[in-house]
Amino acid sequence: MVRELVLVPYCVRDLSCEAESREDEMTCLRDKCAQYAPGKCAIYSLLTEAEKSGRKIRIVVSARVIHKMLQEENPEIVLGMACRNKVRITSSALQQRGINSRHICLANDSCFKETHVPSQFSMQEYLALLA
Repeated sequence: MVRELVLVPYCVRDLSCEAESREDEMTCLRDKCAQYAPGKCAIYSLLTEAEKSGRKIRIVVSARVIHKMLQEENPEIVLGMACRNKVRITSSALQQRGINSRHICLANDSCFKETHVPSQFSMQEYLALLA
C-alpha cells in the first residue's frame, strides 16, 4: 500500500523525451534525461520533487489504466494533474472508492497526440499540491 500516489499525464513531457512506453504507462529514463537536458523535461522535475517527499509517481498515458494503478498501489491519497474533463471523471471514480484526492487542471485541454505541444501547468501550483 502506498500512502500518496501522484498521477502525472505523459503530455507534460518534453517533446524530445525518450521515455519507455508499455501498455498505458510510461517510464522516465532519468539517466538519459539528466545527461541531455537536466531540468528541461517537466516529468523529470515532477519525479524528483515527488520522490523527495516519499511519494510514488506514475506517468499515465491513458485514463483507462488509472483503475488498474489504484488496485496495484491501493493509495490513501491521490494527487494528480490532468485536463479538466479527466479531473472530473477521475475525482468521481476516486470518491466512489473512498480515496481522498487533490488535483490541478492543465492549462490546455487538447491532447498531446493532436497538438504535438506539451501541456502546460504551474510548477508552483504542483508544489503547493504536494505541500
